[in-house]
Amino acid sequence: MGRWIHLDSCEAVRNEPLLYDRGWGKKMSYILAFSVDGAQDVSREYVQDWQEALTRRRQGSEEGLKKILDGVTQRRRLGRSPPDAERLAHEDRTEDEWLLDATRRNKTEPTAIDGEGRKSGADEWKRQRGEDGADAGI
Repeated sequence: MGRWIHLDSCEAVRNEPLLYDRGWGKKMSYILAFSVDGAQDVSREYVQDWQEALTRRRQGSEEGLKKILDGVTQRRRLGRSPPDAERLAHEDRTEDEWLLDATRRNKTEPTAIDGEGRKSGADEWKRQRGEDGADAGI
């Protein structure tokens, strides 16, 4: 598929990464993806306004985070065969292109979950957590 896939078993949704931002109104800062092959910051895919999200990311530098995640990826790929390493490098490039395009995609493509709010949980609990869609701003 060439990219990470969002899954939320509580909400029974697949491939709706804007569920939390545009659906529930949650303002997230860091969304990190881990697999047997490595780790990547996939935050761009989960926020509608990347520039706004950057203002919330104050736990360290972007370069520092990338260095840490690249280190995780390198350790997870130790001992891989040259063909495996090349395949993974190609996947990395494809994923990077997909993430860079997320800013355009997230601002222009409407989704079925816009302003919908969380489905699972009691209404009061969702309201208290700000996950009822009232703050989605859509």
